[in-house]
Amino acid sequence: MLYHLTFGRNWSNDRDPHDYVTDLDWQMFCEEVLDSHFDGYMVTDANGCWKSAHELTKQVSIETDDRQAIDDVVQLYKEMFNQDAVGLYITPSMEFI
Repeated sequence: MLYHLTFGRNWSNDRDPHDYVTDLDWQMFCEEVLDSHFDGYMVTDANGCWKSAHELTKQVSIETDDRQAIDDVVQLYKEMFNQDAVGLYITPSMEFI
């Protein structure tokens, strides 16, 4: 399956509203979490909105049969960056032509 994860970069409201997941934070997350769980993935920068708050967003696409690894990565992001949720949608596997 091809998993598409949407990671918002704003911290939840119990912190300064100007706090966000920095580029350095994101790089660390990729190196320590994504790289250790998956052989490859694609990251796309996006602008999102959650509960009427606009925020910088990272969209990550991962081709894998390991749903538990996806769930683990989502949980780690939520814990590390105090997130309410991570968006997830699943599509059929990618084809190479």
